[in-house]
Amino acid sequence: MRLTLKKIHLSTLNKYSIRNKTLKTIGITSTIPVEIIYASGNRPMDLNNAFITSQNPMELIRQAEHSGLSRNLCGWIRGLYPLSNKVDEIVVIAAGDCSNMVALADLWKDEKVPVIFFDYPHQRTRNELKISMERLIKHFGTDWNEVKKSRLLLDPIRRKLHEIDRLTWQESKVSGEENHIWLLNSSDFNGNPGKFEKALDAFLKKVSERTPQENKKPRLGLIGVPTIMTDLHKKVSQLGAKIVYNEVAHQFTLPELTDDLVDPYLKYTYPYDTQFRLQTIRTETKRRNLDGLILYVENFCYKNIQNTYFRRKLAIPSIEIEGGNPGPVDDRTQIRLEGFIQMLSLRKRNTK
Repeated sequence: MRLTLKKIHLSTLNKYSIRNKTLKTIGITSTIPVEIIYASGNRPMDLNNAFITSQNPMELIRQAEHSGLSRNLCGWIRGLYPLSNKVDEIVVIAAGDCSNMVALADLWKDEKVPVIFFDYPHQRTRNELKISMERLIKHFGTDWNEVKKSRLLLDPIRRKLHEIDRLTWQESKVSGEENHIWLLNSSDFNGNPGKFEKALDAFLKKVSERTPQENKKPRLGLIGVPTIMTDLHKKVSQLGAKIVYNEVAHQFTLPELTDDLVDPYLKYTYPYDTQFRLQTIRTETKRRNLDGLILYVENFCYKNIQNTYFRRKLAIPSIEIEGGNPGPVDDRTQIRLEGFIQMLSLRKRNTK
């Protein structure tokens, strides 16, 4: 899908130094250094967000199954597969994300979809990460100076998202669902940072007028990949708790920004080893005064093993739930969540 200049607001083009006559839409399968894509004059599209916010996500899954993808694959993989016709090229994370995504890239390539790979280094070294970023810069025909210009425009938006996060866990002015949606969109800024920032400013102004809520409800953290359940945050709230920590969405905002171009992605925990993620989860659990954790995982996902590790290492009550296809929380999961939240509420009252 190509976007001509006529379809993009001129002020946005000037602000983000987009000079190409034709903009390409670059699909991404997870958070990558999108500064590079914007610096090259192209538009990123997070395929995960495009899938889950589409008019009919289940139809995309049916298309994938009709094309031969197994029902034993997680819903995210199946949902992303048909979206290749929405983009000009796809950046797949070959190291630091789901191995099934690499296999999916083989299918796309067989269907003549342009695919390139980006690696988060297994050893998490600055030099190796910089080399990966340089490969991406070279591929998109830009340079470090242009990437720096993009970063200087995107980082202030990220800091505003950090404020939304603070207003969620510290002042209770932002709901867990609102937090989840805004922070997730920092993976691509909806393909238009200028428009995204204006909407973000309007939201911050709106919530600044809200009255802080009392913190009587159990405070929960949601650990793991963004949930495919469309109403999990709302359901948790209805059951008497609040999610004040969306772990992966929080990481998408690059919470440890610096003046350097590489370090924030080196400190971004999601693509690296479980021990590194654990350190941040422990810190945030204490800082946000969490009462419990929801360990979320997709059906048939290897990350079930990571949740076993977290349960062993984290001295806090937790519940593990699995998602399958997009849709509301199923009855069984709701009953389990209700029991878990009631237990946390009782503990909270007894510890006062």
